[in-house]
Amino acid sequence: MRKRSLIMVAVTSAALAVSSVDAQAIAGERGSVALRSGPSIAAAAAEHQNATPAKNALRDIVMDESVRCTKPKSKFINLSWGIGENHKSTTVYFNNHCSVRTEVKLYFRTKRRFQGPKRWTRCLTTNGGTKGRKKYHHATRTRLLSIMQGC
Repeated sequence: MRKRSLIMVAVTSAALAVSSVDAQAIAGERGSVALRSGPSIAAAAAEHQNATPAKNALRDIVMDESVRCTKPKSKFINLSWGIGENHKSTTVYFNNHCSVRTEVKLYFRTKRRFQGPKRWTRCLTTNGGTKGRKKYHHATRTRLLSIMQGC
């Protein structure tokens, strides 16, 4: 059984700071407001301007998948990957809990401007009980779609 999940790292945004005059106005309407010390509005605005742009948020998406071992059946090989700079590279991180060498097939898709998408595969072989990473460089925008057992 394979499991697949999507983990997205949040892009930073500025926190809303309320001045004491605003807090008194809110308290007049709703009863009471608890104030706590925090960054000023100017500091929060400066932090927001230095935040990572939303277009770079795709680089922070991390995909992970697990493939069951052939021996022992109760163990898994865990793989995770992210999208490289402009989709020009993909780094696959692996942690093989199996006792034997394991092969997995990586399914890639390349976006081509006029011909449509091209799909291709690569094999990744890892020794039992090891962890590491493998980087794949691409000439055009390429995305790793999925990972399956066997090769």
